[in-house]
Amino acid sequence: EKKVNETLTLSMPYIKSVTIERELPDTLIIKIVSATSAAAIPYGDGYVVIDPDGKVLDNNAPKVPDGVPKVNGLKAVEPTEGQMIDIGGEGNRDDLLEITMAIRDSGIEDLTEINFVRKGCFELKYDDRIVLKLGDMTNVFEKIDLAKSTIDSKQSDPGFAYFVGTFNLSIEG
Repeated sequence: EKKVNETLTLSMPYIKSVTIERELPDTLIIKIVSATSAAAIPYGDGYVVIDPDGKVLDNNAPKVPDGVPKVNGLKAVEPTEGQMIDIGGEGNRDDLLEITMAIRDSGIEDLTEINFVRKGCFELKYDDRIVLKLGDMTNVFEKIDLAKSTIDSKQSDPGFAYFVGTFNLSIEG
């Protein structure tokens, strides 16, 4: 089963995992979990699309897929579909993956950008109109959870759809 899982997830990157169950006498049940797109990193004339764990799903997407934030400030290095993303220059893969996992875990949607402004200064952009300043990576899961709960609490306010501005989540409390 491990060999089948590894073979399929490498050759078909949009498969996250495969489990095989045997039901006697002659039935195999194959369960496939789809990978989800978490970020798109500019690369050449297109984009490298990764899942929250950093696996390259597409190394030559012509545009940023709908609902997937574009990453600014990082460079992909020779991305290979099915393999882990490699980041060059001053970028940090671990920070990117921590942010993509925090986004996934929080359930926040409508993020349009993940910005690596400078080392230790990260920002997200919500709905192309609200900057979420994260600061450094300290408590990034809590910061993104706070952003989501704040946005969710404001959704019922009719003026929120027109709000353009910044949420500063970099200051504790």
